[in-house]
Amino acid sequence: MKQLVKLSLVAALVFTFGSCEKNNLDDYPERPVTYKTGDNENDEPPILEGRIVDDQTQEGLFRIIVVLNRFSPDNPALDSTYTDSSGYFRFELETSGDYYLDFYENSEVIITTDKILVDDSTYITVYY
Repeated sequence: MKQLVKLSLVAALVFTFGSCEKNNLDDYPERPVTYKTGDNENDEPPILEGRIVDDQTQEGLFRIIVVLNRFSPDNPALDSTYTDSSGYFRFELETSGDYYLDFYENSEVIITTDKILVDDSTYITVYY
């Protein structure tokens, strides 16, 4: 059974994500993030993939740098990629665990997610 978890954004000088608790999107209509996880029924390596879209037009954002980080005390960056012409990105992971993503435009962080638990195929949508 697939599970839908909703995250909220908190506005600050740089947009960052708020609580990892389940939230009603109506409470945070301006910049929600959603993600779905698989049911972990196979032995394939976990995948974290998703899309960053303009929250007004719903169009994907092109050439955004996405940096994958392990959620740990030293928060090491593990990998990076660019979004494609439709705003999609994908990371194939070696192990399950807690991760977070940084999104960069013009060398500046525009969004940082809170912790994302990845133990199977995980898909997120980020609204900017």
